[in-house]
Amino acid sequence: MLNEDDIVIVRTFNGSLNTPSDYDDNENYWRLIGFKGVVVKSSSEKSLYASFTSEKRVLIRFEKNILKLGLECHNDIENALWFLEQDVEILDKTKNK
Repeated sequence: MLNEDDIVIVRTFNGSLNTPSDYDDNENYWRLIGFKGVVVKSSSEKSLYASFTSEKRVLIRFEKNILKLGLECHNDIENALWFLEQDVEILDKTKNK
């Protein structure tokens, strides 16, 4: 289980390693595989997990500027995207949680 402030690395996107052929480059989030980020809580959500889906998604704020990579980002936290919990691997677990 993920906690806020856990440091993670993206291993897949939507459970897959490969970009489907029908995705535009600005939505090719598979390009973030291998990128590191931090689990953050969105102020628009009641919990750490997204309410807009039945799948467990957490908001990841990335070290690198994803907008400069040409990727869309429509969240209340800059440089952050929603990922399935199983798409990320914990590198450093938050202390005292």
